[in-house]
Amino acid sequence: MTTNEISIRPYNSVEDASKAFYELAETAFTYGAPWSKKQYEQTLSRPDLIFFVAEQNDELIGYVGGKLMVDEAEIYSIAIKKSFQNKKIASKLIVAFKQYCQTKGMTTLYLEVRESNTKARLFYEAHAFSEIAERKQYYTRPIEDAIIMKCNLGKKEEDEKEADFSN
Repeated sequence: MTTNEISIRPYNSVEDASKAFYELAETAFTYGAPWSKKQYEQTLSRPDLIFFVAEQNDELIGYVGGKLMVDEAEIYSIAIKKSFQNKKIASKLIVAFKQYCQTKGMTTLYLEVRESNTKARLFYEAHAFSEIAERKQYYTRPIEDAIIMKCNLGKKEEDEKEADFSN
């Protein structure tokens, strides 16, 4: 029996999903995957990074990943398969990541976004991020500035439900 239900779960680094992550990112981003296949492999095997995946019928359809450091966290990458974009999957991933950060005592969450990516910037603003700085020539393919965004994690958003990340 198949279901169209979308599940969000922590990624288990034992899984070999680097190819799936790369292929998803290659088609999800306007300028292709931000990392090489090898970089995905190396990143996904790092124990200090946390990833959440969105799946439907065991197919990877999205991910968010980043790092937790003392009381701050940073999102390194978020991608949603093209055919699943604009279906609130990125919102579910961001909520899961933020809630996990809160359970680990993080108070602030950062990310970088292309200056020209207005749609993403508006999405992040809708999730309580604000623009705080700029990094010159941060992106390649093509070279572009990054906007640094920050979200205070001191309190849970009203529409976010409590999640259990004990396992």
